Amino acid sequence: MSKFLETERLALRPPERRDIATLAVLFADHDVSKMTVRIPFPYRRADAEGFLSQAAGVRASGGGEVFVVARKPDSYCLGTIGLERREGGLHLGYALGKFYWGQGYATEAAGALVRFAFETLNEPRILASYALDNPASGRVLTKLGFEPIGTEQVRSLARNATVICRVTELTREVYSQGRHGARERDKRAA
Repeated sequence: MSKFLETERLALRPPERRDIATLAVLFADHDVSKMTVRIPFPYRRADAEGFLSQAAGVRASGGGEVFVVARKPDSYCLGTIGLERREGGLHLGYALGKFYWGQGYATEAAGALVRFAFETLNEPRILASYALDNPASGRVLTKLGFEPIGTEQVRSLARNATVICRVTELTREVYSQGRHGARERDKRAA
């Protein structure tokens, strides 16, 4: 069953054929693809079509949830976000087009998915990682309460190289105690 999530500005919805052309443009930017490990460069229309097939397979197998991050009310695609069951647990991943960076969309979308994972899927924890040279992604995760638990070396398709990634986790305990986002609230209060 396809799920839809909403935030104040965004709709997280299953990817559709109408998103293929937009994803092909958004992820063709090397500045975007190199900040991920799974998006190849160059990124072509066939890669976007493959993403739709992969997303449908992940959903059908129960291996996770994959969404397009879309702006409300026009439902225009800004990027992708998902939760996938892999070794070690449920992993959060996201990528937005460069034009949408720095506007709080990643934090807003990831926050909705974290809430969904803990409150609907009843998950005990969520893992997420980011390349060490991508501090913006680290800030998104920190705002949500993710804490570092180590590093790993991962092959980046766009870079055609191994990158060092910081591995983070957010536990149900931290989430349920309301400590997620506490650092951000503390900054605003100061």
